[in-house]
Order: sequence, then structure tokens, then C-alpha cells
Amino acid sequence: MTLLVLTNTGYGQNGSYEVGRIQDAYDKQLLRDWLTANGYQKQFEDARARGQEPVAPKIPQNLISKMTERYVIAYERLTGHSL
Repeated sequence: MTLLVLTNTGYGQNGSYEVGRIQDAYDKQLLRDWLTANGYQKQFEDARARGQEPVAPKIPQNLISKMTERYVIAYERLTGHSL
């Protein structure tokens, strides 16, 4: 039996690897990239440095939809079942 899990390294698509290209992944990287691009990662780090709990931003619906789609694809590839 083979068990594959989603980890911080992600679960890429077979056959989609290309040298020099950012690879598709089925993990939280989309969210990390959005947080960084919008300055939230720095805000989180600064708040933690001050001993404060960071305040989470409102995540755009299009990002939530894209992340949901990726997790559904990963589920379907891992289990062979559709949602």
C-alpha cells in the first residue's frame, strides 16, 4: 500500500515538472505567497517580535476558491474518488 500525504513540500502533478519553472503544488504555498505579496507576512513577524498575537487578514474569495480546488484535486488523485 502506498500512502501519500500533503506536506509543506506539497504534492505536485505527475509529468508537470519543468526545470526553472515554479511548480504547481497542493499545499498552503498559494496562501503564503499572497500573504507575502500583500505585506501581511511582515506584519505577522513584526507583531510577534513585539510579543503580540498577529491579526489575520480577510482572505479574498478567489484565493479561497483556488486553494479549495487544489485540495479537491489532491483528494481525488489520492483516493480515486470524486467529491
